Amino acid sequence: MTTRNGIAFNATVIEGGHCVGIIENEGNGGETAFFPRSRDSRIAMAEFIGACRLDGKHLRSEEVLELLLDEHSMAQAIAEDPRMGVLRGIDDYGFNGVLVPLTVPLQWLKLRADPASPFLVRLAHALDKEYADTAAWQFWNGEQWQQLDLQDTPS
Repeated sequence: MTTRNGIAFNATVIEGGHCVGIIENEGNGGETAFFPRSRDSRIAMAEFIGACRLDGKHLRSEEVLELLLDEHSMAQAIAEDPRMGVLRGIDDYGFNGVLVPLTVPLQWLKLRADPASPFLVRLAHALDKEYADTAAWQFWNGEQWQQLDLQDTPS
């Protein structure tokens, strides 16, 4: 839900088929927080957050929670049709900035065999102009995210 200060949301965290807590943001400019269902859930989430790294660096708990939500959104987009490609832009902080579902099958793009697909590089380069805050582009190859190299790409 959009508020005048941001977007309010909550998300149930499920592990092994059991609710371990809720991730919540009230949309008033405050932090995203985890509300555990039990003491064990609080300890498990604290251990998980403590083990998380981005580019080798520890993350604040709010960053981990927001990245979990980002990854969940990505998983939903990919699950809509796992045979189709997805391109995403990552900002300077490692967060998803833009998501571009591709309406071209992965096999046609030969993404699994060619991580430097000329079509994808050109598309990301064009999107780079529109989304100036994007630090890097990645695509889903059906198994994992792969980085696109936009250096030496003609405009």
